[in-house]
Amino acid sequence: MSFKIIETQDQLDKIIADRLERQKTQIEEKYKGFDEVKKANEDLQVEIAGLKEKIDTLNSEKQEHINKVEGLNAKIKNHELSDLKLKIALENNIPYTIAQRLQGETEEEIEADARNMSEYVSNNGIFKAPPLKNLEPAGVNEDTSYKKLLLELEGE
Repeated sequence: MSFKIIETQDQLDKIIADRLERQKTQIEEKYKGFDEVKKANEDLQVEIAGLKEKIDTLNSEKQEHINKVEGLNAKIKNHELSDLKLKIALENNIPYTIAQRLQGETEEEIEADARNMSEYVSNNGIFKAPPLKNLEPAGVNEDTSYKKLLLELEGE
């Protein structure tokens, strides 16, 4: 291509317009399909937002299920502990009605408590009461105390 001297403004404008057209063509060629990619990206962003929302919903549902399972496991443990207490109470001749009063979390602890409690329970299921302390002053016999009580009652 040989160089031509530019003599008029129209020639300069035409050369600049041609150059701008070539530049525009190159840019269009370089970024061809950009609008499709941009649209696809926007679509993906919307889909990602929807998936994040779904993940949050699933995580909250998961936590609800975990809490429910933990609650049910606690109930199961309480029932198993109650059954264990009943079994140990019956083995130690402790009445069914007071079996749940046994203390402990493990079988060994409950058995130890049952042995202690069975010392206070007779074979017929009645508690053995410890002897009462004598509250009368020294030197006073029972007959005198009863007579005094009766006299006080009659005086009322």
